[in-house]
Amino acid sequence: MFLKAKVQSIYHVTEEKSWSDVFAADDPNNAYYCFIGKIQGVINTTVKTKTIDSNDNNIIVWLTKGIKVSCRTKRVLYTQRNLGLISDEYYRVYKNLLKKIIISAKKSVNLNNIDKSSNKVEATWKINQSRNRQKKRRKILVW
Repeated sequence: MFLKAKVQSIYHVTEEKSWSDVFAADDPNNAYYCFIGKIQGVINTTVKTKTIDSNDNNIIVWLTKGIKVSCRTKRVLYTQRNLGLISDEYYRVYKNLLKKIIISAKKSVNLNNIDKSSNKVEATWKINQSRNRQKKRRKILVW
């Protein structure tokens, strides 16, 4: 229903556009660019854009298979705790242990990067900047 209404609004806006300059163009390249410009204008006026956070750093060195499994287990334990199947104490101990493991994994990766570097201060600053880096934002179309 919602998608059908969007398609109808795009259809009505394209009907209201003047297409004579596209058909009147002698050069196919000019006609193409004119057509693309009109279609982009229609899309920009009818379809909303939404800005989302983008993380281009998809490789997380410290995130091992074991930590991923433990995070999955923690999520299962969380749902079981909310349903009353396990005690809060057991979940809390597991969560704190996993937190310590993640912190130590991050710390060991950072220390290895500093040890491998020839310029220790620069490596330290790069680690600091990567921790405080703002997420990139990108726009997507929302139907």
